[in-house]
Amino acid sequence: MSFLPFLTKTTFATAIEHLTRHIDVYSPHLSYEIKYSAFDKQDVYLEITRIISSPAEKSKADEGDDFDVDIEDDENDPEALLPSTSPPKTHKVIYTITLSPIYSVPILHFTITSLPPLPPISVSLTDVYELLVPASRREELRGLGVQGGISQGEHPYTGRIVWFVHPCRTGEVLQVFGEDLRVDGYFGIWIGVYGGVVGLTL
Repeated sequence: MSFLPFLTKTTFATAIEHLTRHIDVYSPHLSYEIKYSAFDKQDVYLEITRIISSPAEKSKADEGDDFDVDIEDDENDPEALLPSTSPPKTHKVIYTITLSPIYSVPILHFTITSLPPLPPISVSLTDVYELLVPASRREELRGLGVQGGISQGEHPYTGRIVWFVHPCRTGEVLQVFGEDLRVDGYFGIWIGVYGGVVGLTL
């Protein structure tokens, strides 16, 4: 009998394994590492890393002259004639997916750190919204809608203070998917609901 959307340690680990297979094939923009509790090697969690550009840097790239190239020098190099609009990468986001022992559903934690040459400054909630949350989801998230709000707390494995998307309504939200929710595709649906609000997509 299935108890989805609620997970045991075993079904959580199986769902994580399916997720990593998907990332290997379809999500080259993400890197990941399966990690284990220091106290219980059957207690796993997943760390996913994504490198991003700040909205300010994206805007600068959009405002640039897309075709500022020397055609005479580059006429034999077709790639040199393509517009150069990729903004520099400015931040590293580390997401971790852990299993809540209270709610028996996944929790998405994350940290954001700046990359050189940006100074290593602390990230505020305003920064989180600007860097990660799509504009179309901000009011929904601020209003503690279906996805819940963004809070800070202690990471259950590292003990560090991290951001997280509160999981209290996860079970209620995922139950809507009914029989479409299976262990092998669990995290595809869960990330679509919870990851997308903080920039994690597959």
